[in-house]
Amino acid sequence: MPMKRWVLAFLILELFVSCVLFLQFREERQRLFAAHVDRTLLAWEAARESRLDLQRIIQGALLADGRIASLLSQALATPADRRAPLRTALADRFAPSRPALLAHGITMTQVLLADGATFFRLNNPQRSNAVEPIPRPALREVLASARPVAAVETTSRATALRLISPVFHDARLVGVLETAVPLAEMPALLDHLDKTRRHSLLGPLPAGESGGRLALAPLPPGAGAAPDPETARLVAALGDLGQPLADGHPFARSLAGADADRVITIVPISDYSGESHGYLMANAVEPALETIRRSLIISATVTAFLLLAALLLLAQLVNSRRALLREREDMRAITDTMGEGLYILDNEGLIAFVNRSAETMLGYSREDLLGAKAHSLFHSHDGDGRPQDADACAILRAMRERRHFTSSDEAFIRSNGTRFPVEVRCAPLTADDPLLKALAHQAPPGGPGGRLAARLRAAMGNRPRLSVALSRLFGHADALLLPTNPRASVITFVDITERKASEAALRKLSRAVEQSPASVIITDARGTIEYVNPQFEKSTGYRSWEVIGANPRILKSGHIAEATYAEMWKTLNEGREWRGELHNRRKDGTLYWEYASLSPVKDRRGRTTHLLAVKEDITARKETENRLIRQANFDELTDLPNRSLCYSRLKEAIVEAEATASIVGVLFIDLDHFKNVNDSLGHAVGDKLLTAVAQRLREVARPGDTLSRQGGDEFLMLLPDLNGSEAGHGVAQAILTALAPPFSIDGREIYMAASIGITFFPRDGRSAAELLRNADSAMYTAKESGRNAICFFSPEMEIRAAQRLAIEGALRQALAHEELRVAYQPLVRTSDARPIGAEALLRWTSPTLGEVSPTEFIKVAEETGLIVPIGAWVLDQAVAEAARLRAEGYGAFQIAVNVSVRQFRGGDLAGLVSDTLKRHDFPAAGLELELTESLLLDVTPAITTTLQSLSALGVRLSLDDFGTGYSALSYLKTFPFDILKVDRSFIRDISSAPDSGALARAIIAMARGLGLATIVEGVETEEQCAFARAEDCDIMQGFLFGKAMTPADLRRMLDEKAAAE
Repeated sequence: MPMKRWVLAFLILELFVSCVLFLQFREERQRLFAAHVDRTLLAWEAARESRLDLQRIIQGALLADGRIASLLSQALATPADRRAPLRTALADRFAPSRPALLAHGITMTQVLLADGATFFRLNNPQRSNAVEPIPRPALREVLASARPVAAVETTSRATALRLISPVFHDARLVGVLETAVPLAEMPALLDHLDKTRRHSLLGPLPAGESGGRLALAPLPPGAGAAPDPETARLVAALGDLGQPLADGHPFARSLAGADADRVITIVPISDYSGESHGYLMANAVEPALETIRRSLIISATVTAFLLLAALLLLAQLVNSRRALLREREDMRAITDTMGEGLYILDNEGLIAFVNRSAETMLGYSREDLLGAKAHSLFHSHDGDGRPQDADACAILRAMRERRHFTSSDEAFIRSNGTRFPVEVRCAPLTADDPLLKALAHQAPPGGPGGRLAARLRAAMGNRPRLSVALSRLFGHADALLLPTNPRASVITFVDITERKASEAALRKLSRAVEQSPASVIITDARGTIEYVNPQFEKSTGYRSWEVIGANPRILKSGHIAEATYAEMWKTLNEGREWRGELHNRRKDGTLYWEYASLSPVKDRRGRTTHLLAVKEDITARKETENRLIRQANFDELTDLPNRSLCYSRLKEAIVEAEATASIVGVLFIDLDHFKNVNDSLGHAVGDKLLTAVAQRLREVARPGDTLSRQGGDEFLMLLPDLNGSEAGHGVAQAILTALAPPFSIDGREIYMAASIGITFFPRDGRSAAELLRNADSAMYTAKESGRNAICFFSPEMEIRAAQRLAIEGALRQALAHEELRVAYQPLVRTSDARPIGAEALLRWTSPTLGEVSPTEFIKVAEETGLIVPIGAWVLDQAVAEAARLRAEGYGAFQIAVNVSVRQFRGGDLAGLVSDTLKRHDFPAAGLELELTESLLLDVTPAITTTLQSLSALGVRLSLDDFGTGYSALSYLKTFPFDILKVDRSFIRDISSAPDSGALARAIIAMARGLGLATIVEGVETEEQCAFARAEDCDIMQGFLFGKAMTPADLRRMLDEKAAAE
């Protein structure tokens, strides 16, 4: 390096160090100044508080007896020209205290009234009645707030530290007491408090006297004596202080003297209004300033010497290395062409050399690597990713033991934090190693180069990072990192990520095959077994040594067609994969299902060398599939074919019948009153009964017949290959005979009958759907004819079924489309034929079907459940109309409403009735609910509870059509009925056959004996009316008194009857 560069480097470094030292000197001086400022402020605060505390004590003593406050209160109420006696009295009170006040430096004491006028001046009585001409902010604050104020304030006479306290008389402000200590007295007090420094009070010079600059001068006249000559000299020596004084903050300056250095501290003094009044100056000798300056000079000198020595050492060392630079660069070129990463560690584990491949693989630059600890930088974890310290590091251990080391289980960490496996080789180097000589300047230990390197190394404290930094400034310095007697090691490494991945993949594949839940078989091209995995042994029962060398045909069960195996081998010989299901046999002889995937394994030339079979045991799946198939086609309860399977078999039977010109019979079987069993005995009993019925039907079925359960209590029997309809009728009759004996279920005997509808192919339909639909129609006809019957399908049934379907479809919209209406048939009192109420009767006029008879649509409504919402609507309409009639003055009009069995089972009927009565404010006694005997055939606890709830409401319950069905006297005793209705059939022929009324008489007499009211229905003639009167019946109803009519016609009739009376 040219001498100019060395000199320039020296000057730059020296300038930098000098700046640093100067800044340190300046910082130390500022800390010293801050300490002086704090000390002066503390002294000022202490002096100020001591004088204020003295004034507070004296003022407290003066005001303690209350006489001063009383005099001020009187003076405030006395005109100014008449206050002299009061002022004299006040002077007498203060006279004894005046010597004490003056002795403590309180040179001014005065009393002011609450109106601001000066009432008394102790030190200047002749001015006692004057008003202070100068504005007094502190005085104004005391008079305004009635609170004491302590402050520096300037008056016409002097600047002083004042304490102004309010004086109260009877809780009223009557004046203030003011005492003051001249500010000029404070320096002497401060000198007494801090004897290490002298204090003075100064004021700023006017701008004209300082040439426009702000400079310190003695306080204005009257504020105290002029500063002594020494203070004046120091003020003059400080020079221009305009800017620090303008900032308004305390500050300090140093002055160098012949005998000692001084620190001058300036503290602004502000009055009550915040204006700067003057300055307190403290003057102190400070020996520490000289010490700081000497330290700066010594540090700068020593640093300059050390820098010069270091630069000279570096210059000699760099010159001594130039001879070997070319040889080292040649060696570097060689190492940089290596594919392996290479680095050299010195005996402390620091990187002394690194090649380009290592930089690339690690992701670090050469500057980042040189001088770094390899272990900490990229080898802090072992091959498994666990942290390891330097003592456990295999590379460092081999280096310390000076031995060769090779490992494929290590891992390095890139600069981005990712790990990669490496194969590492470590070899020790000696001082005579050609590689080491080429990489580092190894001068003889006694030579100038060796001694220089040693001294430089000692000067740097063996800090490698500093060595690298200097190398960047002066050129490559790898050799500086190597010790004089190296015990270095060279490490080469290769990234083996791909190799590790391949090995891991092979291990993973091997483990996967060994642990696979599928059986794996490998054979040669001819099918000889070479390998089986553990799952194969588990699935087949064969051990591996039993099957290796054998052929997989030992698993054949004989249940797979040979054509399947032929197709499999054909596919494999064509080099394609074959997949399929195999039914094989285990070693113990049991059969099992497998789903097999067979693939040819080919070499590089495409020739098949092995066959790979992966087989999954699907026995459980097959069993599940069979079970699902059975569940999809068979009824779970009865184990009979279900609707779907039966439908499929019917279609198959039709196809076969068409081919053979035979007859297929379809028997639709529906159990009569099965719902009563479920409702009364529970579904568990019902299920057992269905199972027993299914068993009896199986016994009737012929071989080849199909018996199925359609759902609920419906069964279907398919009779293929019939000779004629008589054969079908015979089977149906056999079914009724088989069901006739009672069923014993859980200790109960249950009788069960069935209604059977029969259709025949091709007479009654040519499709499965048509045959089933027509058989269903025939079954319903059998039920209508009295149940426990057999009915063959006829075309008329299809017409009735179509009509019923049309009624059902239109009825579902009737309520929403307001097609329904309520008509009212009068109920008359038997004694005088006077109308007392009406029965609500439902009528329906359909826009498509016209007027539909109630006998037709009521039954459909009950079967479909539509009677529940329709019945609720009728109840609401009827009660509302009856309530309106009562409100219009038609007396205690009663209304009767029919209630269906489905309404009892379809919801809370009692709650519905209660809500309806409340909604229309109608009495429960005015409502009659008519129930048919069919309700009592299927009595459940819920129905009984509902009847009792209705009776508790006060609603009257009527038993309709008594004697026409399964009438039993127990009904009348068990249930809370109020009325018995005699059916029209008992009085229809009374005029032509007088004896026909015997049953009606018996019913009426029985009702009377039970305390029930009676209603006779169907009164159409005078003879029938006379019979009802003769038998003392309570109410009559019939065409003789009026047909079902609209509300308007009902009102008209009621009006006519009332007018006739």
